[in-house]
Order: sequence, then structure tokens, then C-alpha cells
Amino acid sequence: VWQASHLGGHRFAATLVHLPSGLCLGRVTPEDAPAWVDALDPGTPRRTRMRWEQVRGRVAWSRPAQAAEVLWRAGAAGRGTLPLSAIGLQSSHAADDTHWTVTLTTPDGPTPVSVVRAPLGTTVQPSCQEAVFEAAVAFREGGAGSAAS
Repeated sequence: VWQASHLGGHRFAATLVHLPSGLCLGRVTPEDAPAWVDALDPGTPRRTRMRWEQVRGRVAWSRPAQAAEVLWRAGAAGRGTLPLSAIGLQSSHAADDTHWTVTLTTPDGPTPVSVVRAPLGTTVQPSCQEAVFEAAVAFREGGAGSAAS
């Protein structure tokens, strides 16, 4: 465990960073931390689902690839209990500036995940340092032209 005073300057700043994987977690309370430390230990058997709503993504992966992993893990029973090392990034291809096909390496082999960036209809200040607001977006699973939840 390594304590740091600051991990970012925006609303999605991580409160826990797992090294060496680079997995960032947000809104981790002191009560949540021991469970995450245990869950991220490769020697610990997975018995419960990790709270993937706290995952901010892996620092070395693109935003669509980060979204694909979280969407895939949240999609079916048992996926959320897989260790970090069970999932890898094989490729990410943009169809346009809002649609991607991300191929993850999973225990079932190469697994394509369609990711759509959808506007939320509001604006946000991306960080404390930014004076300009930008459109808020969400990444969702879905095919080309869809914004399915």
C-alpha cells in the first residue's frame, strides 16, 4: 500500500490505483478499500463480484477499451469475479468518432464488444483546471447507429 495525496484533478479522479495493472477506482471508501485490495490480489480466489461501478478503467487503455471491459464484466454472471489478468486488450477499431469494436481476450477466446459514445444532453467541466465546459457523454454497449444501455 502506497499513500498519495493527489491522483488527479477532475470529477473522475481515482481514489485507488492498482499497480502494476494501472486499474483506477473511484469513490472507494475506507470501508471498501480492504475488499478491493483483497479482490485485486492475484492469489485470492474470487467469491464475490467486484463492484465494477467503481472502476474508472486501466490507465494504458483507450476510453472505449476501458468501457468495453467494464461493460463485458457487468454483462453476465461470473464475469465480474474474473481476475484482472483474465482479460486483455487485443484490438480496438473505430468505425467513426462514436462507434468502436473492441476485442478483448477472455477465457472464451477473442471477444468483440461494440461500444457507442452517446451524449447525455448536458455539459460538464472536465477538470478543476478547465474553464471551458464540454458535452457529457456515456459509453454504452451497442451496435453501429444504436445507443443501447
